[in-house]
Amino acid sequence: MKDTLRLGILYINEGDHTAAVKSLLKAQQYYGEDETLQNALGYAYMNIGKNDLAIEHFNKALKIKPDFSDAMNNLGAAYSNKKEWHIAIKYYKEATKDFLYPTPYKPLTNIGWAHYKLQNYQESENFYRKALKLNPKYSVTYYGLGKTYLAMERIPEAVENFKKVIELVPNTPLAAEASKEIERIEKKR
Repeated sequence: MKDTLRLGILYINEGDHTAAVKSLLKAQQYYGEDETLQNALGYAYMNIGKNDLAIEHFNKALKIKPDFSDAMNNLGAAYSNKKEWHIAIKYYKEATKDFLYPTPYKPLTNIGWAHYKLQNYQESENFYRKALKLNPKYSVTYYGLGKTYLAMERIPEAVENFKKVIELVPNTPLAAEASKEIERIEKKR
């Protein structure tokens, strides 16, 4: 039955989250105490808008493996989707404590976004800068920093960050959003 777990993760990687849920629910019958399965199931649920179910499964993953930073970051994302920013920040910060976590810039970027949504722009900038020190090629961080600078009315810096997104990931939806932000800025000038 490990095949159903692998298949579920494959569906996630292909973006078919409904099929992933179906496959992972089958796998759960045999591997319910597997933290990877619980995290994957939470991730699939989150991506079909079932954030409460996602939270339930991320918590199951963390009950099995309390230091599972990926599940911690995903739990923060589920709370972000619910606009529960303070709770999200708590879980993102927990994920950053794991010095073995391979992508610590992601929860730092997520903390930056949560602070942006809370209109704590200086904090937002601080966390984005920390994330960029760890990975200066993560386009999501530049986009969030651009939005933060826009909110702070630091227009040249906002444009610079949006341009960096376009440079790093051209022909992507994120680059298209960054282009729209630049167009809006130029229309206001």
